[in-house]
Amino acid sequence: MLKSRNRLKRLAWPSRKTSPRVGRKTRRPLTWILMVLVIGLTSFCGWTLTQIESSIAANPPARPTLGTVDIVPQELKLAQETYLARCATCHVGIPPAVLPSESWKTILQDTNHYGVPWESLRNPDLALAWKYTRSGSRPLNPDEQIPYRIRTSRYFKIFHPKVKFTEPVAVGTCVSCHIGAPKFNFRDLSPQWQDAP
Repeated sequence: MLKSRNRLKRLAWPSRKTSPRVGRKTRRPLTWILMVLVIGLTSFCGWTLTQIESSIAANPPARPTLGTVDIVPQELKLAQETYLARCATCHVGIPPAVLPSESWKTILQDTNHYGVPWESLRNPDLALAWKYTRSGSRPLNPDEQIPYRIRTSRYFKIFHPKVKFTEPVAVGTCVSCHIGAPKFNFRDLSPQWQDAP
């Protein structure tokens, strides 16, 4: 009985010694083929990534230009366009953050615009320009006087903390440092100010 049990075991679970080497030779070439494919695929991916990196290093993507001082939300685009159409055709358009809200309110309604008689804005242009300038400007402190010129504005001085002006600050002098100012781009600076603090 013991012999028949051992015989049954060998038939059910053949040991390595007694099992034939069927399929062992057929598995080896398949293993080598898979290893070669994996190594080849990883080498190709590595080479491709190296080519992409060197291409990017040789031709860096252009820095996106924002244009204005700040990103203008979609709901203020028409207001900004109106402000630029009405205010930046005679002189450089000034970013709203340079003057306080109270100054903008006075300037937009003034019929004697810095000594030059002009027809002040009327609705809807006045409402749109006010909406745009109010959104980017800040209120004055209670003890401050309303500045009518940018050179007396506290906010203008905050934006230019270490700048020593060699000539009086006026709307036309912005272009000497902000070369994109005529296009309402105050981020692009002249070469002498590129690395300024």
